[in-house]
Amino acid sequence: MKIVKLPYIFWHLITNFTHYCLTLLGGVVLIWDAVGIILKKIRLQIAQQSRRTLRNAIVAQRSYVWGQQLWDKAAPEVSQQSQILTNDLGVLYNCKCINSNLL
Repeated sequence: MKIVKLPYIFWHLITNFTHYCLTLLGGVVLIWDAVGIILKKIRLQIAQQSRRTLRNAIVAQRSYVWGQQLWDKAAPEVSQQSQILTNDLGVLYNCKCINSNLL
């Protein structure tokens, strides 16, 4: 296992989220929850396709299932709870966060 040192701001954010935040960035999926941080590498071709999202990335806290589908076909509740940012290259970044009270 590789130990990754992160800036203080990451740890500050982690302590203020009860569930998770998922970010797709350059083919690396970053997931954090109350337990810690998991880095997973996905296929580069998936990361480079525009208007794709990892809608079903987390199905349970104990089991991670990786998949992707067109954002237009995503469930309405997912699109309402997600913040979508698109960079200049057209790669879709999906960040779904559940905020908690400050510790």
